[in-house]
Amino acid sequence: MIHYGTLLRLSDGTPLSATTDSSSHHDLGDAKKAIKQLALKLNKYSNRACLQEDTFTIHCIHNFVVGFVAVCEPTYSHLLAYSFLDELYKEFNILYTASVVAAVRRPYSFIEFDGFLEKVRQKYNSPRSVAARVNLPALRTELSLNPPSMMSLSDLTPSHLPTTPSHTALSLTPNGNIANGHIVDHSQVGVTVQMMPLTVASRVSMVLAVVLSLLDLYRGFFSLSQSDLEEYDGPSPLHGFGFLLESFILISQVEVLRRYHRFRKLWSLGCAVLMLLICLLLLNDVRETWLSLLYVVVSACITLHTLNRNFRKKLSRFNV
Repeated sequence: MIHYGTLLRLSDGTPLSATTDSSSHHDLGDAKKAIKQLALKLNKYSNRACLQEDTFTIHCIHNFVVGFVAVCEPTYSHLLAYSFLDELYKEFNILYTASVVAAVRRPYSFIEFDGFLEKVRQKYNSPRSVAARVNLPALRTELSLNPPSMMSLSDLTPSHLPTTPSHTALSLTPNGNIANGHIVDHSQVGVTVQMMPLTVASRVSMVLAVVLSLLDLYRGFFSLSQSDLEEYDGPSPLHGFGFLLESFILISQVEVLRRYHRFRKLWSLGCAVLMLLICLLLLNDVRETWLSLLYVVVSACITLHTLNRNFRKKLSRFNV
């Protein structure tokens, strides 16, 4: 269950709101001491963090202005804990701005938020609450791709605070909790995402895209070298920049198809739309129609392959 929830200003650790302390949990005092230390160091870590001890677990999210903290039992689902914090985060952003938070002079100034905080805590402490499981699939995927930073009490002391954010290599257990790991570099954060192997059609599209990109590079630099703004009948430098932009678009689409990127689908789709606009509005009068159509088709094919390329294996599940 969730024993305690609170909101803190990260600049000085001032508590803004908190749930009623009705728990008899004997280690809640130690958890609150850890929260006070954590408040001043939370922005050194990623937007999600977790401090896991034998008798309690502290879950945190922040936006570099306000930290949202929940103290839970060690066996409580990490997925539900972060869902609880995300619900607080969304409601708080609707009601308050950063300037309002900065103007606070007294602790627990947002007492009107206490009622909502306590209500949500009770909801997530009810195992039969269906509303508490809203949007869990999306959050499950997000936590699998971007796991929280893991900390211990020793990390909260000044001598152990990392100069650059350190994270823990996480393994996700079937019950939605995060197994202990070891400290690794920031470049090693997250689970290894393996994509489905490239199909023959996608490889052919990539080869065509590279060939067309090289052709665009040649025509782009040639157009720029031959352009003369003083001659009305000469090639415009805009055409050269258009060819170079096309080359960049194709190469970037090949890259997001070949390797995993978080926004790969949105990026590839945007590139395809931009390619269509360039071919229709900028380069249609200096290139054969069938060649412009080929560029659009190749870009569209790469986008289609990017949208259809999924993970090789299922992500670790959070069963709650």
